[in-house]
Amino acid sequence: MVKEMRKRGIRKGLLLSGLGILLLALAIYRRDADNNSFLPLLLVGGLALWQWALVFSNRFLRGIEAFCNQTSDPASTMARVENIWTQGVKGAKYCRMDAEYLVWGNGLRSEVIPFNELARAYIYPFRGNLILRLIFKSGKDQSLMLDATGSTAKRQAIEKTIFEHIEEHHPDILLNKNLA
Repeated sequence: MVKEMRKRGIRKGLLLSGLGILLLALAIYRRDADNNSFLPLLLVGGLALWQWALVFSNRFLRGIEAFCNQTSDPASTMARVENIWTQGVKGAKYCRMDAEYLVWGNGLRSEVIPFNELARAYIYPFRGNLILRLIFKSGKDQSLMLDATGSTAKRQAIEKTIFEHIEEHHPDILLNKNLA
């Protein structure tokens, strides 16, 4: 799991750092031409380079490590999360599930969500992807982007997989269906 997420994060980091270097070079070039137009380019380029630094600081594991450290046995919980990532039900490219947890990680950020804390789940389309919106029993809500680029049939299959898994293991969670 760590290797896969690091590889994904490095790819995103390379894209962002390439964009950052390009924008910084453009900002330096534009600085000579017009003093007011280089600042936004400089800020966006710096932000892209900052993302690159986050990738190499293993930031994508912080969400998983924070969850594991809240449990009584962090090492076994981390092993369980890795097992879910490798052998769990694949909801989407960045989403894996088992009977107790939903694990989400996209290479720059990760989350472990216990199903017993959820009250509702929604899936809705957003710019060619799907958003999984989770409402917790405590009232907090969280949205996770599922990489579902492609056909409508693919998005509907992802929605069906996630909802069938939740219905099978947790019938008490309210689901909002057929939004995608």
